[in-house]
Parts: sequence; structure tokens; C-alpha cells
Amino acid sequence: MQFPALRWDVGKGNITVQPDSQGLARRLSIITGGTYDGRACAGSIVTDWNSAAITALDALGQRIATAGHGCGFVDLIGREEFGRSRNLTDAQLPAAIGNCTFDGSQIGLITYARATPQVTKFVDEQVASACVADPAIGRIEGHKFAVIAPGTIAEQVHAVVGGTLAPTSCG
Repeated sequence: MQFPALRWDVGKGNITVQPDSQGLARRLSIITGGTYDGRACAGSIVTDWNSAAITALDALGQRIATAGHGCGFVDLIGREEFGRSRNLTDAQLPAAIGNCTFDGSQIGLITYARATPQVTKFVDEQVASACVADPAIGRIEGHKFAVIAPGTIAEQVHAVVGGTLAPTSCG
């Protein structure tokens, strides 16, 4: 079996943990007071999200938390869960995606370091996937970010994050 990468959380003292995902490594880093260290193994597989996009993802979550709506921690979704995106380079898909809770409802956050055709397609695919569960899903587009929110709270999310609330595009 070929492993796509080795992930490490190196904590204070003698704590070293090898989690199986970048998201879990981020959570463990908080617990151990450590840092995440991802190491790619297979050249054709990109295992981690873009670091600049992750920083933007955390900042967007913090904006929501500061407004008092939750989202104190953005749970990063593993890039390996998106089959096609594993084969895209960081230059093609300079993005990050995660979930957090906004007033008790889960929302999806997508940030990107720069717009590429692959980023646009990736965001469109995530919205289409969310439409299956909620035909009234809200899509909020901002500068280098998109938020996918349930139709019942999309306007409230939009008021906090800014950007443009797109008309419902499910159908």
C-alpha cells in the first residue's frame, strides 16, 4: 500500500503524534501545544490544502466567532476526501475547505489564495453537492472565499461575512 503522505503533530516536550488527516493534526496541535508538519510522499498526490488558504479559512471563522455566532474552530475537511482534487497541484487548486457551526447550524467555508478555473469548478461542485441535502442552500461569495449555508440562515451568515448572497442555484 502506498501512503500519500506522512503527517506529524510535534508537541511540547516528548509528544509526537502521527494522525491520519490534516484536520485531525490541526485539532491535536491545539491539545498538545504543538505544530503540524506534513510531509508529502507520492509526487502526483497533493495531500494538504494551501497554507495561505488555511490561514484565510481560520480568519473567516474568527470573524464569525468575534460576531458571537460560533465558528471558534474551523474543522478542516481532508483533501483526500475529494478524489479528483488529489491530482490537482497547489497551483491549480490553491484552496482550503472546512466546516464550522453558525448559531447551531453547520456551514461550509471555502477560501482560496487565488482564483483559478479549478477553484471555480471546485466551489461549484461543493454547492451542487450541498444542494442535494438542502435545495434552498445559500451561496455567499466574497473576496477569495465562498460560504455554503443552509437556506434558513444564509441571510444571517451573509450579514456577518459580507460578500454577495447569490440567488439559490439548486435546480
